[in-house]
Amino acid sequence: VTEYQIREAAEAGADAVLLMACLLTPGSLARLLRLARTVGLDALVETHDDGELAEALDAGADVVGVNSRDLRTLAIDLPAMHRRLDRVPCDRVRVAESGLLTAADVAAVRDRADAALIGTSIMRAHDPAAAIQALGFRPCR
Repeated sequence: VTEYQIREAAEAGADAVLLMACLLTPGSLARLLRLARTVGLDALVETHDDGELAEALDAGADVVGVNSRDLRTLAIDLPAMHRRLDRVPCDRVRVAESGLLTAADVAAVRDRADAALIGTSIMRAHDPAAAIQALGFRPCR
């Protein structure tokens, strides 16, 4: 992500940007986070390991995603995600990302996270609405 892309996203009407800590230096992360705020965008700062989580918190991220999937190996480690979510201060929005395939997986993050990012299990389902309900979410009415 570049400064130009953040400015363009704001001009195009975006509400938020994704800043992946694994792709940014700590200085770049802090700079892009400040820019996003300046142009009126929220930023989800995605982390996967302890170092990235520390960088996100040090940069002042308000919305912190903790990804259970190692993007280099694609391995999922839910217990590690749980430990990292527990380290995110409660005054930040905590997002559990990836690897939530069952209602038990969702239940395990319910008290640790404010939101969950669930993609693959829903996208692969023949009936996405039923898959969402099976994860323990109520349908909107």
